Amino acid sequence: MKKNALILLLSSLLLTMTACSGLNTQQPEDSIPQRTSSAQSENTLISTETTLPERTSPEQSSVSSSASSHEESKATSTVSTASDTNISDAGTSDVSTASSENELPFNNLNSDIVVSSENTSAVSNVSTPEKSSSAPETPSSAPEQEESSEVSPTEESSEIPYIPGEYTDIYDSFLNIHTTISSINLSWQPQMNAEGYLIQCSEDISFPEDNTIIQQTADCSTTFEGLKQNSTYFIRVCTYQILNGQKVCSDWYQTIKAPLKTIEVIDGITYVDGIMIANKTYALPANYGDGLTDETYQAYTAMVSAAYYQGIYLWMESGFRSYDTQAYTYQSFVDDRGQELADLCSARPGHSEHQTGMAIDVNTTSDAFAYTDEAVWLAAHCAEYGFIIRYPYGKEEITGYKYEPWHVRYVGIDKAAAITASGLTLEEYYGITSVYAN
Repeated sequence: MKKNALILLLSSLLLTMTACSGLNTQQPEDSIPQRTSSAQSENTLISTETTLPERTSPEQSSVSSSASSHEESKATSTVSTASDTNISDAGTSDVSTASSENELPFNNLNSDIVVSSENTSAVSNVSTPEKSSSAPETPSSAPEQEESSEVSPTEESSEIPYIPGEYTDIYDSFLNIHTTISSINLSWQPQMNAEGYLIQCSEDISFPEDNTIIQQTADCSTTFEGLKQNSTYFIRVCTYQILNGQKVCSDWYQTIKAPLKTIEVIDGITYVDGIMIANKTYALPANYGDGLTDETYQAYTAMVSAAYYQGIYLWMESGFRSYDTQAYTYQSFVDDRGQELADLCSARPGHSEHQTGMAIDVNTTSDAFAYTDEAVWLAAHCAEYGFIIRYPYGKEEITGYKYEPWHVRYVGIDKAAAITASGLTLEEYYGITSVYAN
């Protein structure tokens, strides 16, 4: 009896073991852990009651990391929307990369992630969520930032706004003044915001209305002519703008003193600014002169010496001429060419610069001299020794004589430099004429 019971127990145990063995080898198919979709994985991660499988695929790990990041930023709706999108494995890899670089990787999916051509179809249907308040600004906001960088009204600007009555400088270095015996020539550089200029000229520094000449111009130069000789004038300039149809001036610039060039006659000889004048308007006494002045001769020898060391050879063709000698010379031209032509190339007695003792004809009086190296050197360097080319080319109507490149006149180094630099003749520079009375 006991033996039968033992056999029955062993048989039952064997059957039990066999059944257990069958269970291990034939586990039901639906009990095998399945590869979950992105949406299932993220829904599983969001639920706090579900236990994750011990082993997860790389795709599940990437989505888990992304979902965890979105939980911290409380953007569950963003994760759900992106997770429901049909993205390929390659597209999922790109998004995972972006997740490791940006706090909110999907907020700027279309602008921040560069998709290759082969993955374009995978993200073509992605809808970008609305930007959250914590998301970084997109590049489209850059223009607004540039506009905000403009200089505010309280900051310094490159353009100074015009204020009626505001002081406007016309600096000394910008204002050029040239006076003659009866005129004042002014020029200046354009001033900011100026639509025109108002200039006053008066012998009285207080500029009384009954003794003030007023000019206005839109140009940057003006001239006051017909002024009283040997007088001193005062000049002041202001800028103006037209506001509401009226001219509104700035404060006056500082008053400028402008003495005219002096002209005086001593013993029948006319001097302008200290220079002896002999031309068709101003004559010398018949008994004046006895040769070149010492100053003129010394300057000439210095010039000849300097030219020699530069390979230029100069000599004196004609220097001082007395009244009588000039009378003979002039009459010779009249007899040969007639008076009209003679007056263009020879001075009447008493009107010749050669009688001053400060004029020299260099080398030759032939017109061919103009094309020589000596003529070129003379024009370029004579001012360095106090001489000017007295009758320059193109100034026949002003000087009264034809072009004479050989004729130099001594006026002193300072005056020679100023006259030469101005490009003016002696008559233009001092405002004098050269016309015979008859």
